[in-house]
Amino acid sequence: MNLSLNIFLISFITNFAFILLCSAGLAQQASNASSEKINPKTEIRIPGPRYKAGGLKKIFAGAHYRDLWITPLEVPLLDLGAYAGGLTPVKEGGGVQTTTLRLQAANGAQYTFRSLDKDPSRILPPDLRDTFASNVLQDQTSTAHPYAALAVAPLAEAVGVLHATPELVIMPDDERLGEFRASFAGMLGFIEERPDEGPEGQPGFAESEKVVGTEKLFERIEEECNNYVDPKTFLKARLLDIFVCISWAAMTKSWSAARLTRASWCASLAAAARMRLSTTQK
Repeated sequence: MNLSLNIFLISFITNFAFILLCSAGLAQQASNASSEKINPKTEIRIPGPRYKAGGLKKIFAGAHYRDLWITPLEVPLLDLGAYAGGLTPVKEGGGVQTTTLRLQAANGAQYTFRSLDKDPSRILPPDLRDTFASNVLQDQTSTAHPYAALAVAPLAEAVGVLHATPELVIMPDDERLGEFRASFAGMLGFIEERPDEGPEGQPGFAESEKVVGTEKLFERIEEECNNYVDPKTFLKARLLDIFVCISWAAMTKSWSAARLTRASWCASLAAAARMRLSTTQK
């Protein structure tokens, strides 16, 4: 009895804290957008109207996060001409369920825009797509919190793990999208800087010297014993991964590794310390 009560309390506290972090992330994003005035235009959007369900459907299919998916939200329009000095679409991509668009910024960095809603039909055999099975699978997207990505960045910042900071935006119906306009115009999603190396030997993401994916990291470790992963940093990243289930699909692309200079490494530790101090004082 005591064990069941403890599990219930832990689950309740974790979910409550998660909701507060998501709300804080949305509020912080709105504040940043207002102060920087990158794009003053906004639209009212319902993230997932197809997940609306009556009482009977909620009983059999589950209530999940349907209320969040069907709640109207004011979201800024992405300004392709002003954001990061100007964005140019480069490549369309995506994972098993998410559609993504890579954009090149005028400041040399690359950004990734990914759809908020998912399309899980891709994991089904071709014969089952556009069928009742596909509709049922699509409806289960409501089991995911639509704004979970906004809660991960402050958690990673607090424990000192390098991270991108996503922003919730609407991709505009803009001729600058070119060949990608038909697929992405009006899409609601997240945009964030893509962790990568800087151009022509310049410092890259988070002032890093080199950024590699998981598979490349393993190759470098096997090839040269001088290449290694900082154990404390790896442990913090792995525990964070387990806590928030970042890579539930066990995709190697969920994590990248960055090689930092001593100066940039100390700056990252100092930023994490300031974040922890600020949190403690609050």
